Amino acid sequence: MAFRLNRAGRRGRRAARRIAAALAVGLALLPAAVGARELVVQSVFPAGMVFLSDSERHVAERTAAVSGGALTLNFVGSGAIVRAPELFAAVQDGRVEAAWDWIGYRAAQIPVAGVIASYPYGPSPVQLAAWLYGGGGEEILRRAYAREGLFALPCHMVVSEAGGWFLREIETVEDFKGLRMRIAGLGAQVLERLGGVPSNEPVDALYDSLAAGRLDAIEFSVPMADLSLGFDRFARYYYFPGWHQPSSVNVLMMRLDTWDSLAAQEREILTSVCRANIIWSLANGLQPQAAALDTFRAQGIEVRRFSYPVLKRLQAVSREVLADAAAKDPLVAEAVRSMTGFMTTLQRWESLQQLPP
Repeated sequence: MAFRLNRAGRRGRRAARRIAAALAVGLALLPAAVGARELVVQSVFPAGMVFLSDSERHVAERTAAVSGGALTLNFVGSGAIVRAPELFAAVQDGRVEAAWDWIGYRAAQIPVAGVIASYPYGPSPVQLAAWLYGGGGEEILRRAYAREGLFALPCHMVVSEAGGWFLREIETVEDFKGLRMRIAGLGAQVLERLGGVPSNEPVDALYDSLAAGRLDAIEFSVPMADLSLGFDRFARYYYFPGWHQPSSVNVLMMRLDTWDSLAAQEREILTSVCRANIIWSLANGLQPQAAALDTFRAQGIEVRRFSYPVLKRLQAVSREVLADAAAKDPLVAEAVRSMTGFMTTLQRWESLQQLPP
């Protein structure tokens, strides 16, 4: 009996060792969940914005899913940690770990970001994606941000915007004179050269500025996003096309040392998720715009196109602004040459493929 007990004891000890070994393997894997790396990401946009917040949520969900919970992104809205105008500096000095940002807001610090973000009469969303990933655009953007000690990962494609909301009709270029308009990027310089008064107020201040009569016109985003912000309560005329910004990108931005502190696999996950989200934002950012326009029309909003003479004048002044910007900054000049050449090549191909409407 004692012998059998000893054998059982040995079997028990061997089983215990096997269980312990299995537990050790399991515990080695636990840090992927228990010791997960979390990045707190403050958005430049208010929490809950239609589509823009949906995109942030999608990136967070895909990052967690692809990493198995080893890497998570905790998005917070504008102002949660710092005010929107402070976001760029707060990422640089470490007060904010990472940011979800529209690169056009950084034109003062990174001029080439302003050009890529709002290239008047520039590439379509698909053309911009092709240039970023196949034409050297992403590499130019990374070099520019690296000069500021930052890393920026294109993560959301902004489809063609509206031309803006106006309190009065725009029939000729003379109507831009004295016009107080919230408009970002190079479009603001175009407006100024036409005698307008541009401002670049953050989105969370736009509603109050319209209500208080401090602005005569605004441009912000696509119809779906504009609908959620209630601009139609103050402005009657909604003009197209968005000549100032046919396409743009939002980025996931962090300090270079934060990016470098991530494991290679974590960096690859974020890169892959963001590239996939470029497709997601394209796929989900087009069709809903027509429905939003139907809503505006039903409310009595006059949806219009700028006249041909107005668009041609805007185009001519836009070329002047781009040329001046390129003359001031070698990296801007490189980006303009690269993007212009890329678009010209694509258009030779696309013109052969155009079908009748």
